[in-house]
Parts: sequence; structure tokens; C-alpha cells
Amino acid sequence: AQGKFIFAVTNSHYEYADHMMKASFGEDWQDIFDFVAMKALKPIFFANHEAPFWDIDFSAPGTKGKAFYDVQSLNGKIYQEGNAVLLEEYIKSVKGYLEKDSIVFFGDNWVTDAFAAKNHGWHGVCVVEELQELEYGIVENCHMYQRYWGNFCKDKGVHEEEEEGDEHENYWLNWMVENQLQKCSLVENYLF
Repeated sequence: AQGKFIFAVTNSHYEYADHMMKASFGEDWQDIFDFVAMKALKPIFFANHEAPFWDIDFSAPGTKGKAFYDVQSLNGKIYQEGNAVLLEEYIKSVKGYLEKDSIVFFGDNWVTDAFAAKNHGWHGVCVVEELQELEYGIVENCHMYQRYWGNFCKDKGVHEEEEEGDEHENYWLNWMVENQLQKCSLVENYLF
């Protein structure tokens, strides 16, 4: 990863995440990451700085093993729960330094991933698959878009009557471009 520290923080249980990662990246998916936190309880992961990382008991799904409250005692790669501050301390112990504003966190949920990471001082990037429907102009009939983004976008003027003018048609897409996608150069500097 060219000197980068790659980690995954997911709210999924180990068994589910392991199955999905093996299907997506192969049996050795764990080699992609320097650290993995399962069942992280985001957005609490970013707010509760006292929550320890726990060993995962692979023989008893869903149970916790030993608790780790400091980075010196972390001796593995995959844990559950934990908190962002302890993860930052771990990254610093491994790399020898940490610039908090250099952490870019990608997620698929605006609140539990991007917004929570940003409030913690990281760069939060939200991957919103449903927005592709907006780009192709099939928003009104798109179940996924309506289910996840319709109410939010309605408040932003996306679904206002046509008399409002065409500028409202792509409000949400334009808002994302102005407020999120401008970070592409930032992301490029950190990742590549």
C-alpha cells in the first residue's frame, strides 16, 4: 500500500464480513488490511473513546474474548468494537507518526461513516451508489433512490415542482459535487 496504513472498520459481525470479503477478494482478503475492526458500533466508534477493542472468539460466533484498552497489548489484526482514538494510537505505534487530518475514511452510509468520521477530524467520504440513478434521470422511478435518499433530497429541493426551474432537478448531485467530490485531489494525495 505504498507506506499507507490500510484498515477496515465495519458494523458487520465477523462471520458475515468474512464471508463477503472472501467472496469479493478471495481467501486471503485479510492480507489487504493492516487492521480490521468488526462490529464496530459506528457511529459510537467515533464518539466513545473508552470502548476497548476485543479479541474475536472464532470458535463461538458473536462472543467477545479479551479486552484491549491500550495499543501495547494489541497483538493481532482483527478485533471487534473499539474506538477511533485507540485506532489512531495504534496507527501511530506502527508507523511511528500520525497526522490525524491525513486519515481518509470511506463508507456507504452518510451518518455512520462519512459524517461521524468528519466530526471526529478525519476526512469522511460517502460512496452513494444510488446517486447514479440521479445522473441518468430515472430518480422518480428508482426504488433504491426513493427509499434511501428521497426524503433527504425532497428537503433540498430535488423534487420540487417544475415551476421551480431546471436548476433544482439535480440539486443533490450538484451538492455532492460541490461538497464532497471536490475532495478527490485530497484523496488522491493520500492514497496514490
